[in-house]
Amino acid sequence: MKYPRIIIAIISIPSLIFVFAFGNTNRIAQPNDYELILSQSSLAEQEILTKEYTFWASKFDKHPNQYPYLLKMATYKNRLFDCSGTFHYLFSATAYLEEAKKLSFSSDVAVLQKLARNYIKMHRFCEAEDVLQIAADLGNKKRATKCIQFDVQMELGNYAAAELLLQDICKKVDFNAYIRKAKWEDHKGELDRAVFLMEQAMSIAKNSQNKTLLIWSYTNLADFYGHQNRIQKSYDHYLKALEIEPSNHYAKKGIAWINFAHDKNVEEALNIITAINEYYDSPQYDLLKGDIASYAQDDLAYAKNTKRFLNTVQKEQGLMHMYGPSVSEKLIEMDVIDLKALEIAKDEVSMRPIASSYALLAKVLHAMGEKEKAANIIIDKVYEKTFEPAPLLTAAEILKENQISNNIIAELKAELLTATYELGPQSEHIIGTL
Repeated sequence: MKYPRIIIAIISIPSLIFVFAFGNTNRIAQPNDYELILSQSSLAEQEILTKEYTFWASKFDKHPNQYPYLLKMATYKNRLFDCSGTFHYLFSATAYLEEAKKLSFSSDVAVLQKLARNYIKMHRFCEAEDVLQIAADLGNKKRATKCIQFDVQMELGNYAAAELLLQDICKKVDFNAYIRKAKWEDHKGELDRAVFLMEQAMSIAKNSQNKTLLIWSYTNLADFYGHQNRIQKSYDHYLKALEIEPSNHYAKKGIAWINFAHDKNVEEALNIITAINEYYDSPQYDLLKGDIASYAQDDLAYAKNTKRFLNTVQKEQGLMHMYGPSVSEKLIEMDVIDLKALEIAKDEVSMRPIASSYALLAKVLHAMGEKEKAANIIIDKVYEKTFEPAPLLTAAEILKENQISNNIIAELKAELLTATYELGPQSEHIIGTL
């Protein structure tokens, strides 16, 4: 990688057990910093939002041709999703926006932009791209449309198109320009530059006194600092976000991750997740609890959380867009290698031909015995195509098992040694065996 990270030493299996049993004496997360915040939930806010939604829904019932009422209904359903994690709210909001698009004859750019943002949340990136093209053709609010188009093109792996959009966006220096330039620099592996740009965006958010932008800035900067292995700064910024919004589940999740990945404090990480689940329930937390259980060698808890995750996602088609790759990964972990895992991986490559999608496909093919084919995909589509640790770890494992180029494996291992915090402590032994 081009950017430096503090190297975290690989530990052996015996020492892994020791750390789990006795903890990390150099802990960063201190429960006294946030224990009062853990009891803060969004339940009262959810009640208020539900009343607001009901008010606008009653207006729409009386005037079913007035699509602005649908926009209000979608707004409150989206906010309910944001503070509860209940996907029914997101799906309902999207349906209202789709209906508003019809009623407005696809002539209202604001409707199209809102619908595209919802499609992005649902990982329906191709549909978002189509809707944004209609908005771009209308010609109103061009820059806002281009900002969202940039986000979509990055997700789809259309990096040349994204760069052209970014050049136009950056003609004006503001919050939107900084955060997208930061995303671009991170994509290129220039993490230090990305962090600098995010810090500039945070300064703008502070000056604007916009709480939404400030919380977004704090939590995203915290993520970036974590990627740099500046864990104390990451922790401090999650706390800053919680000072503004004590119920913010994302910041609490970040602190749970620090407890788990850095401090090796499994019990405290689970305590935080339990507190979040009192008001925010999402498959992402079943995944995280499964990872923690796997690290703690709690097979029963791992099976329970993994089963709950798979059941939740597989019974709702809309969730497969968002969690399909994780479903495929879990099927591999559980040695359930069937056409379902392969179908998901192929769909991901079709929809998003990016390095992480190809890494998933290679992982499935490798598990199915197609080892040479998997290795070829890694060399052609993953190696030197990304700086993300997860697909690089998959690449290193597959190349190692295929005994392909010790030099490449050594290079990947050196990079992965700097990313054990980001990957999680269960990765330490895997990297050590490369």
